[in-house]
Amino acid sequence: MSITPPVEDLAPTSMNMLDDKLASNLRQMDYVDLLPLQEYATSVLLSERSLVVSAPTGSGKTAAYLIPTIEYVIRYRKSIGMAKGPLVLILSNTKSVLFHTFYTACTMAGCRQNPEVARCKVARHYCRQLRWRVDGSQQHEAKSNEAQNAVIDEVDMMIDEHLGLWYGLNKILEKIPGDTTIAGFQRPYCDESNLSFLSQLQVKLFRHAVPILINVAAPKGYITQRVLEKGRQLPEHPYWEPDFA
Repeated sequence: MSITPPVEDLAPTSMNMLDDKLASNLRQMDYVDLLPLQEYATSVLLSERSLVVSAPTGSGKTAAYLIPTIEYVIRYRKSIGMAKGPLVLILSNTKSVLFHTFYTACTMAGCRQNPEVARCKVARHYCRQLRWRVDGSQQHEAKSNEAQNAVIDEVDMMIDEHLGLWYGLNKILEKIPGDTTIAGFQRPYCDESNLSFLSQLQVKLFRHAVPILINVAAPKGYITQRVLEKGRQLPEHPYWEPDFA
């Protein structure tokens, strides 16, 4: 696993650093320790820095954004209180992925009707959206401008101009505050120099800020196909950005 650019103050978040109820729920889900991806992604998002994670299927990407966002909501409630609208916005391009994500979030947060699982009371702070419409939370549509965290699952597909999803995604993101922490999760890919880079739409997505990039190498035999833009490497940032010229 690699982290780019290197962040000196970035320390992994261990299980015992999480809220006691959340940690208890995770242990009941058979978590012993967090994976390195989850530890560092949690640290990045809780420090309110934007993030791009490139990792293969089955590497724990979903938990890597659910754990820190649930922890964020818990800390927000303890320090500030109830928010008027959702604090977390989760976007995906398929309904099946959203349902799986929502079910997992409920389990982690203790929102299922299970007396053995502690309640973290975060359900009302989550809003899940499918492309450009709100799925199951129509009453929160006008309140997405209060979101403090926006997670885009399969961000590489969501910004693929050939799939026609970028317009809808952009309309949603226009409503969120300018200081919202944005996190994108995608399958791994890199150029011939084995360096990951941001596409032009990703640069726009992250509002020209420099997100932290966590890259988990795909196992041997993992096959992905991508159309890669010709890019240029910025001397001050060791990752690739598209050439606008």
